[in-house]
Amino acid sequence: MGHPVRCGLHPVHGQGQRTFSHSLLPGDVARDERAVELAAPDQKFSLVDVLRGKFSTSLKRGIFLDDALALYPADYWRYFLLAQSPEADDAGFTWELFATVINKDLVGNFGNFVNRTLTLTSRHFGSQVPGGRAPFTEVEVQLKADCARVVSQYRTHLRQTEFRKALKALRELWSLGNRYLDSRAPWAQLLELDGDFDGHLFELPELLFRRVERADVEAYRRRFGGEHQA
Repeated sequence: MGHPVRCGLHPVHGQGQRTFSHSLLPGDVARDERAVELAAPDQKFSLVDVLRGKFSTSLKRGIFLDDALALYPADYWRYFLLAQSPEADDAGFTWELFATVINKDLVGNFGNFVNRTLTLTSRHFGSQVPGGRAPFTEVEVQLKADCARVVSQYRTHLRQTEFRKALKALRELWSLGNRYLDSRAPWAQLLELDGDFDGHLFELPELLFRRVERADVEAYRRRFGGEHQA
């Protein structure tokens, strides 16, 4: 029915539910004597064509939640669906597109930045975070300003429920980190300091994300893509 007024509600739904969310539900809530928060202007999504057609169990076209989570963790799907959300026009889902987005963004950009940072730290300093701080140059000053700008854009787009723009800003933030590692090799600067450590221990994790290989795409197309089985 509603939440305390300290909360903000941002419904996200398809076109067919707008009458309910804009007329029937607000009317019911308005009659309630408790202090509740009405939903903010909603985010309407257009349609998503799944594998170049509609869901069909008889044609084995489409992937349902249980199958999706058995293939990849929820974060893969959350990112892909937000990055490709049909905010203005209809969109389509194909396994080729899924593989491209996951491999380029999560594996090659975000995952690469996180794993490079931790791997290089472990290689040069062991399992402790190095202490000290290399002096800022114009490069670091510009990086700090660029990160602040991109984070501000990201937050603004999220508040306006512009998910595709928000994730575009997020990708730019990851790219800033990767380019900084390439250009400055910050571990080399820290090696020139006194070698103190701040005492914080960490373990080198496994890769955050795994690639979606071409063989995987072909297998998923046969299983979920509407292709008749022999």
